[in-house]
Amino acid sequence: MSTSFRDPGGHVALLLGRVFRFVNDAARDDFIEFTQSKTAQRLIDSGQLISTRILEPECADRAKSFSGLDGSAPFSLVAEHDRVPFQSFPYEWPAEMLFAAGELTLDHVIPRSRAGESAWENLVACCHPCNNRKGSRTPEEAGFKLARAPRPFSLHTSRHLMRLLAKSDDQWRKYLFY
Repeated sequence: MSTSFRDPGGHVALLLGRVFRFVNDAARDDFIEFTQSKTAQRLIDSGQLISTRILEPECADRAKSFSGLDGSAPFSLVAEHDRVPFQSFPYEWPAEMLFAAGELTLDHVIPRSRAGESAWENLVACCHPCNNRKGSRTPEEAGFKLARAPRPFSLHTSRHLMRLLAKSDDQWRKYLFY
């Protein structure tokens, strides 16, 4: 388990279902200072950072022995991170939707047949089956609820859409913003 270029101060290892960070001598003081800071505690309390405990020397030695790391490596501190729980939403994306998600369409919230505009305030991403089921109705009429309100495309998304969709299908050009 090698160190990351963003974390030159140590190694991270998953051992017996637990996540350990082996911190080298050069990063030891900074690591301790940060983990004990009010900033770290505020981030943990808000759910933006996982909790970390610095291990006692005997626990650290046991973790080092399980890690398979070279005993001569200069790790002067071992910490254990809480694991981020696996979250799954099995009913949110059934298999047929996952396949269809690879070919999303742009759908008009208020259909063009009802004077709906081709503007970002009226466009959402939609899979083919749902787009066909909705037809020329509003989402409410079709029994759909929008996952989120329409919003402008990011610059990245706009460029990606223009490159991919406009090249492959001339019909898309009137819906894209150049």
